[in-house]
Amino acid sequence: MKPYDGLRVLELEGAAGMYCGKILSFLGAEVIKIESPEGDICRKKGPFKPGVDDTESSLYYAYFNTGKKSITLDISIPQGGEIFKELVKESYVIIESFAPGQLKSWGLDYDTLKEIRPGLIMLSITPFGQSGPHSGWNASSDLIVDAMGGPMADAGIEGKGPLHLGGDIMTAMAGMYGLLAIQAAYHNYLFTNEGTHIDLSQQECFITWKNQSLGFTQVDGKSPGLRKPDAVRQGLVRCKDGFAFVMIGGKWKEVLEWFSDTGQDISVFDNPVYAQHAVEVLTRWDTVLLERFNILGSNYTKTEFMLEGQRRRIPVGVLETPDTLLENEHLKARGYFREVEHPVLGRLLYPGEPVKMSGYSQLTGVPAPLLGEHNKEVYSRLGYSLEQLEDFRQRNII
Repeated sequence: MKPYDGLRVLELEGAAGMYCGKILSFLGAEVIKIESPEGDICRKKGPFKPGVDDTESSLYYAYFNTGKKSITLDISIPQGGEIFKELVKESYVIIESFAPGQLKSWGLDYDTLKEIRPGLIMLSITPFGQSGPHSGWNASSDLIVDAMGGPMADAGIEGKGPLHLGGDIMTAMAGMYGLLAIQAAYHNYLFTNEGTHIDLSQQECFITWKNQSLGFTQVDGKSPGLRKPDAVRQGLVRCKDGFAFVMIGGKWKEVLEWFSDTGQDISVFDNPVYAQHAVEVLTRWDTVLLERFNILGSNYTKTEFMLEGQRRRIPVGVLETPDTLLENEHLKARGYFREVEHPVLGRLLYPGEPVKMSGYSQLTGVPAPLLGEHNKEVYSRLGYSLEQLEDFRQRNII
């Protein structure tokens, strides 16, 4: 038995809540994804598998929706809204990411729905929250909330402009904050029978990561800005089969010994300019030091380089790429990746549970649903016949 067996969750379409719903399904909840008859817009987001029907070809959608069920329903029209209310009566949690006020315009706001289902928990994820002068602003991509939340301000190299971390990390992290809030609200419900409307601002989630920078700004009177020039790029060392990343701050003596042990002349480093490496974590590498490290790295595979560096008490890590992660012996030994058979996309490996809990596995092996795949199953619980469902389909209600 999993922690949330028996917990029914309604996840309305949109990117912001997808990861939250995915993890809830891992934990045993029945997550019903409610999509418009045309399909969630996220089905149109790439990357796509070539040669596959557009509706089911999105690898992005397939990853974020494993373990869920899909039904189609247009909740923006009156009859669709009434059917949605029937679903709400049998559910504990709603996850939604519409613009503030949108659900109210359809008569489906939290205050209305909690009268239908006392104790209801609703998670509303928006770029800037449900209130405030910016609440109506739109952020159409992960990149915008990254920029406006602050993390982008110190990502990158000085003089070259900020950088955005790829992979919709910000959207996924907001989903994790939402998961934490839902768990707290659900446990409160178990003790009090009271529901909760959770107002989650993506911008405010990301500002919490900026605690050090915010403190520095208040004390020093200015923003810390981007990283020191080339500190990150010049931490990368080219090895036989890829890159490794090394930090030499405080380990300068050990670095010089490594150079010397492999036959390099270290007299050039007698220059006092290199003394900074003995104390500072991120310092600028000049062309001489970068060249010497690349000569050193040419003797090793990246794993060998990491292990030798760690043997010498020098912080070194391997730069993994998607293909090397899939073949990583450590991850294989821990059973991290899970093979999932999708009826259209075929067999793929998916990241599994990052936190293992004794007594049960979170992994389900259930692929992302096809559009409307579970219409018959879910609507039959409400008493609708196949003839009624066909009528709803003809009228574009489902």
